[in-house]
Amino acid sequence: MSKTRIKKPALPAAVSREEAERLVGEITELTIKRNALVADMDAAVTAARARYEVTLANTEARIDTLTDSVRDWANANPEEFGKKKSLEMTHGTIGFRTGMPKLKTLSGWTFARVLVALQGFSWGSAFTRIKVEVDKEALISSYASENISAAELREIGVRVDQEESFFVDPSVTEVENRIVS
Repeated sequence: MSKTRIKKPALPAAVSREEAERLVGEITELTIKRNALVADMDAAVTAARARYEVTLANTEARIDTLTDSVRDWANANPEEFGKKKSLEMTHGTIGFRTGMPKLKTLSGWTFARVLVALQGFSWGSAFTRIKVEVDKEALISSYASENISAAELREIGVRVDQEESFFVDPSVTEVENRIVS
């Protein structure tokens, strides 16, 4: 299995404020071009969806209606299946699939009531659980409000890490009119 790796061409770092300004200007122009291309692509996708939407909806409705008719026939003729759950036909296979087991409450019951009922049996605890996990957000909040120190965090085996990343935020509105016009 080969991996395709795209290597970015290395450009020399901007050597002056003027060069950095020029580069940010180019980034802004390219951002506007990218935004226009994305808008054109989105419009084309929306037009394609609109063109096929009604036909697809009608086709899906017809498939559903026909499937209901075949299901009704299958329910009325279980002997056609024999001991199998499916039946080979000329144009395809029909059948019944058994889904994954689900636990549902009886009428008038809730899972809260089931939990209470389980606690009344010696074997009930085998079917209950308590999920205990580290509240990361609370630890970060306490550290930020200085209620817990970095040393205390180290004692429990963690540290707060906050990365810094570089960004360029193009001023699209200023240059956009010049390029689009």
